[in-house]
Amino acid sequence: MNKIMLFTVIFFLSLCSFANEPESRAYKSADEGLEIRHTGADAGVVPPRAGDFSLDAFLKSDSNIANSIKKQNVAIELSFVPLEQLEADRQRAGNLIEIEDYKFFSTLVFDDNWDIYFAIWPKDSSMDEKTVWSETELEKGAVYEYRGIKFNIALKNRIISMRYVKKGKRFISRISYNDIFDRLYAKSKKIIFSNMVKYAIVRNHEPLKDKAGIIALRLDRYGKFWYSFNLDDKISNQIKWLVGVNGVLYGIKVRDNNLVFFSKVVNIDKRTHGKEKLLNY
Repeated sequence: MNKIMLFTVIFFLSLCSFANEPESRAYKSADEGLEIRHTGADAGVVPPRAGDFSLDAFLKSDSNIANSIKKQNVAIELSFVPLEQLEADRQRAGNLIEIEDYKFFSTLVFDDNWDIYFAIWPKDSSMDEKTVWSETELEKGAVYEYRGIKFNIALKNRIISMRYVKKGKRFISRISYNDIFDRLYAKSKKIIFSNMVKYAIVRNHEPLKDKAGIIALRLDRYGKFWYSFNLDDKISNQIKWLVGVNGVLYGIKVRDNNLVFFSKVVNIDKRTHGKEKLLNY
C-alpha cells in the first residue's frame, strides 16, 4: 500500500457540526512536532507548512482508503496551532493611530451576535488593556480618556475619526474599516483548502463578556470580506466545519489550548460554506 503523507494544515472554522463522531489522530503533540502517519512501518516528521495538505488529492490516489474512511464516518485530525500563537498574531495585527505625540493601536472585534466593535489601546501596552465601543455608540460619538486627555471618537461612513484640542489647536487622525480589515487579513495566519479557498484565522475576544473565539476571514473574488465566528466553549465540545471542497469537509476544534484541524470525506461534490456574514462597509 502506498505511503500516506498527511502533510499539514494550519487553520479552519465553522459549518455544520457532528457530535461524538470518531476522530483519527495524525500526530503526537505540539512539542514533538508533526508526526506524519504512514500505512507502512515507518513514520516521518516534517515541519508544519500552510497549504501543503490536500486530503482529497490523496484519497483519489487510494480508493480503498477513501471507501474505508467514508464507511467509518471518520474525521481525520491533521494538525494544530497553539491558541497563544493566535493571540500574539492578533496583537501584532493592530493598526497604528498617531495623533500629535500620542500613539495607539486599534482594531475591530466581534461579539457572539456577529456585531462589530471598535477597540483601541495604548501602543506601549497589551491588547488586554483595550477600550471598546459598538458601532451605534461611535455613530453617536464617544470619549476616550488617556493620561488626563479626552479624545473624541466618531464613526461615519465606515471611517473612524479620533480628535482632541490642545491650546485651541485641533488634532485629528482617521482610519477606515478597509484599513483595519486589510491589515487583519494580511497579518493573520492563512490556510488554503484544495488550492481553492483561503482563510485568515483570527483570534477574537467577545467585547462585552470577554469570551474567546475564532474568526475565519475570507476574501471573495469580488474583493469582499466574509467572516464566521465561533466561541471556544462551543467548539471545544465538537468539531465545527468551515467549508466543503471536492467532497471533503474541513473544520476545527479547540482542545488543550490548541486549535486542532480536521478533515472528513463526505458525499458532497459542490463547494459549500458554513454560516458566514458579508462585511458591508
